[in-house]
Amino acid sequence: MNFFFTCVLCFALGFIRPSFGQSFDDKLNQAEQIRDTDPQQSAALLNEILLADSLQVPLLVRARTLQLLGLGEMYNNQFDQAAHYFKRSGDLYSYIQPGKEITNQKASLSMDMGRSFTWQAKYDSALHRILFAKKLYEETGDKKGLAITLNAIAI
Repeated sequence: MNFFFTCVLCFALGFIRPSFGQSFDDKLNQAEQIRDTDPQQSAALLNEILLADSLQVPLLVRARTLQLLGLGEMYNNQFDQAAHYFKRSGDLYSYIQPGKEITNQKASLSMDMGRSFTWQAKYDSALHRILFAKKLYEETGDKKGLAITLNAIAI
């Protein structure tokens, strides 16, 4: 009888994990909110997500985390490292089931890459990435994203 209860308890504990801390989504959102005001804390939260077991972190959260780390590197003029993070993020987005949210995230990533190229005075590459983002925002009907891309083209 004790063996049976021990097995049931182990089974239950294996599938029911108490959550004492923030979820990965919460950490990602917090890192995004404080990116400009506290970049070090933002980077620490993002790295915490990356160091977590990849099976626990949803692909979308991991892809957005890599994208935000790329932005941080871009803001520090570390363009090679930013490109590395952006590429890894794009690779993960390609594994996620297509949908409006994913398409908008791909467009956001393309805009970030375009900004990075602009800062490096690689204007042809920047325009290519921004136009790709514009196309994706048009597909999803995201007017705010479309306005951002048109503004980036105008500048």
